[in-house]
Amino acid sequence: MSVFQYAVGDISYVEDLDVASEGLIVYFAGFNGGLGGTDFIEFGLQVPKTKQIFIRDRNSMLYRRGISPNTNNDTINKFLGFLKNRILYANVKNVTFWGNSAGANAALMYGNLLNVKSVVAVAPFSKIDKSLCIYKILPKQTIDKVINDPKIPEWTLDLLNLNNICESSVTTNQILYDRSSHR
Repeated sequence: MSVFQYAVGDISYVEDLDVASEGLIVYFAGFNGGLGGTDFIEFGLQVPKTKQIFIRDRNSMLYRRGISPNTNNDTINKFLGFLKNRILYANVKNVTFWGNSAGANAALMYGNLLNVKSVVAVAPFSKIDKSLCIYKILPKQTIDKVINDPKIPEWTLDLLNLNNICESSVTTNQILYDRSSHR
């Protein structure tokens, strides 16, 4: 099974952890649940023998306030705890976070904070600021909501700050992929 078969409609989270595998791939969808085109989906469909989790931010807060109004993981720390719990439950040796656009930003941030083995970031942005509006990557009201939310720590808005937050022993392998046809 691939989690992409079930990642439809209004859901914010689906997992398949019943596969006998030492690996787990956690997929972070882009803004408004975008799946990042055929590359993202085709990859997910090609790894059916890997444990998989698909996450979509239905709050449209760039994964800074949980993933759904119906969940109790509405802060960075609570969402980190949620991810850590799912990874522990999966009982695997290798964890890869994969995301596109806003999901790539989340995969990079949470992947480094949790020290996962690898992060694959397709068309990522590293800083959440008003320049994302200029390039029409994200709507202005979303950027304003995120950067003005008092519950969102300022350090999470610029991934370059991760160097100061993460332990010096972080060994997350980062693979960045971008091409003009993604936009």
